[in-house]
This record gives sequence, C-alpha cells and structure tokens, in this order.
Amino acid sequence: LVAVFGISIPVIIRTGDNTTGITISDLSLEKTDKNEATIKFNCNRSGNMSAYGDFTVNYISPEGKTIKVGSANGMAIYAPITKRIFNLPITPLPGVDLQKGSLQVVYSYGSTKDEKMAKENLVLR
Repeated sequence: LVAVFGISIPVIIRTGDNTTGITISDLSLEKTDKNEATIKFNCNRSGNMSAYGDFTVNYISPEGKTIKVGSANGMAIYAPITKRIFNLPITPLPGVDLQKGSLQVVYSYGSTKDEKMAKENLVLR
C-alpha cells in the first residue's frame, strides 16, 4: 500500500453586490456551580452572501468600565443558513460582577476588526 496525501483549500467566489446583514438575538447568561458562565445567543444572517468574522464579549460595569471577557475568532454563517446558535464561555476576571452591569456581544469583520456587523447588549440583574 502506498499512501497518497493531498491538501484541499476551500474557495468562495462572491459576485454581485453584498446585501448580507447580521443581527444578534436571544441573549442569555448560563452560570455553573464553579463560578463559570456561558453567554448563549443566536446570530441571524440575511442577504445573499455568507458572513465571516469574530465575536467579542465585553463586560460593561455600572460605572461604564469595559473589560473583555470572551471571544471567538473565525466564526462563519454560511449561506443558505439563516440562524446559528453560539455558546461562548465567559472568562471570570477581577472586577467582573455578573450580577450587575451588562454584557455586550460584538460581531466584527475585516483585517482591522473595526467594521462591526452586529452589536447587542444583555443587561445583568
């Protein structure tokens, strides 16, 4: 037997105007017994093309201080799928109180990650 190895690289060709839109909905926070938490949300895609980008989860204190508590890079919602459910772990950091303040989920794309496709807040109580 002789093994033959190969590599395949997926290529997506886009033509026409991009009408893709992303929204984030149904945010919820799920806590475990070990002082760990996960934020769960739906990412909804509309339009004619797939979406590819990064998620960032920020904790915003009642005083307005922002601390990054989670992220996921290289997340895609491929056409024709219109909804994808995400569960991102929250990193427990000093100064983060998941009883008050808010969590902000941002979906961004591009080489500088400055282009924001979607942003949504979850008020903590």
